[in-house]
Amino acid sequence: MQQNLFIILEPHLFDPQVGMWGIHPDQSRNRLIFSGNGEKGVGLPLSDWGYEFSVDIPEAIREAIRKARGEGPNSLEDEEYRKRLQDKFGTRWVTTQLVKAQEKDNSDDTQAATCSDDPVPTIERETSGTRRRKRKRKGHVQVIRLRATAGGDGQGVERAVAVDVPKYKYVTKEQFEEPWHFASWVPMDPDGPTVLMNADSPTLLEAIKYHQGQYPDVFAEEVQDIVERTYGEVAICKIAHSQKLSKHVTEQELDEIYRSDVALTMSLMGLLAEESLIAQRLSKLGRKKTAA
Repeated sequence: MQQNLFIILEPHLFDPQVGMWGIHPDQSRNRLIFSGNGEKGVGLPLSDWGYEFSVDIPEAIREAIRKARGEGPNSLEDEEYRKRLQDKFGTRWVTTQLVKAQEKDNSDDTQAATCSDDPVPTIERETSGTRRRKRKRKGHVQVIRLRATAGGDGQGVERAVAVDVPKYKYVTKEQFEEPWHFASWVPMDPDGPTVLMNADSPTLLEAIKYHQGQYPDVFAEEVQDIVERTYGEVAICKIAHSQKLSKHVTEQELDEIYRSDVALTMSLMGLLAEESLIAQRLSKLGRKKTAA
């Protein structure tokens, strides 16, 4: 679109009977400026003119933009957001896990365990012997160990493990007990632990409608995508962070009470965190229709 679309601005020719003003290039001939009626070297309001054009954009250009955007990546197929969140919060979203003990482990911390072949990345404090000189590094490293269960002939030890970031996907309201529920945690989903997001949720639809009203209609689909992605990412962050509660409640209580549809819906109804993220991501679309 940027290579094929040109906007031609054609100013009126100078006419002293109309007014002593006009548009002309500056000395470097790199930009146009306005002079006249006591004003000199004033920048042209190109952003204002561009906004007016976007509000009343020709249908042929609007259709070309839709085709250029395509369908966009599906949230389940695009794993980039999960990797980004894991890299950003991985050392803070941690829980303890029984893993196979190694020779370097303190024998006082080990317990009888049965080790499996399932590898798990643990977060362990870096020893002085492995720290490189003249290079700042974090005090923790990731070590791959084998998962273990209590009891058996082997030796296990508890270590910190980063909580995996689940997936999310949008579905219709028919998959929820109540049509107004916003999210549902499905740890045994065939595609892996997933948060189902209600595309028909009143909370979501209200947020989409509000933000679409702030921008020209040509950005309606992009605004909807940004709002949906933001709420989806916030929801899976809450699931990941809630794993810390496993130290205080059973896994069953965690899923049935603290991760219930009602609890997730209530947690996503706050405007402060979600709105700040949405506003930050919408800023790339440019000027709003009206001042906030």
